[in-house]
Amino acid sequence: ELAFLPEPMTTGAIFKGKMSGQKVVRALDFQQEWGRVMKTKPRIPQAGMQIDRSFYQANEPVINQLLDDISTAAMWIADNPQSAAEIGTNYLPVPKPILAAALPNAYLTGTKTSEIADEILFFFEQMYNLNPKIIGGKMPSKALFNL
Repeated sequence: ELAFLPEPMTTGAIFKGKMSGQKVVRALDFQQEWGRVMKTKPRIPQAGMQIDRSFYQANEPVINQLLDDISTAAMWIADNPQSAAEIGTNYLPVPKPILAAALPNAYLTGTKTSEIADEILFFFEQMYNLNPKIIGGKMPSKALFNL
């Protein structure tokens, strides 16, 4: 009766429910709920790219351009979900209407971890408090985010 799904699967389930005459609803926005309950920004770290210091130093201009491009693309997607879905369906096995409806709920950003290190460490701390094994048995230090 309940499911915790990422996007675009949540939106896909809602669409499929409508097609089959079943009522499927998004009962909770976990990002917003996280912010409300934890008294922090309404975002949950979900994906990232880890680069070690020597690789970054050897490729700094390329990495910085990549980060800028990801941030620009995320903003464009937020402003243009229909066009983004048109492009995205070439790479994802998701119908365009579902992808277009899912994108606003995906909260895509391009943010350097050094800018949100405290938020990520807070998230890790909550996971650690539930069960240290979730994050490998020990809390990472803030140095993890320093290039």
